[in-house]
Amino acid sequence: DGAMQGPNTAATLELAKAVPTPIIVSGGVSSMADLEAVKQAGEGIFEGVISGRAVYDGRIDPAAAVALLEGS
Repeated sequence: DGAMQGPNTAATLELAKAVPTPIIVSGGVSSMADLEAVKQAGEGIFEGVISGRAVYDGRIDPAAAVALLEGS
């Protein structure tokens, strides 16, 4: 977390498919492109996404991120 190098979406997707527990993507989410990649790779399976530092640094606008992830 805080490395700003993108999440490990492939491994997180494998985990989400293997367990019944809702999975939240976190660690390294640093751009709107990362969020788009998570949305596309997740096939609607992820419960949510956490991005702390990128929001704090102004790299991700929360309203734009919600709109992207909710599809509006």
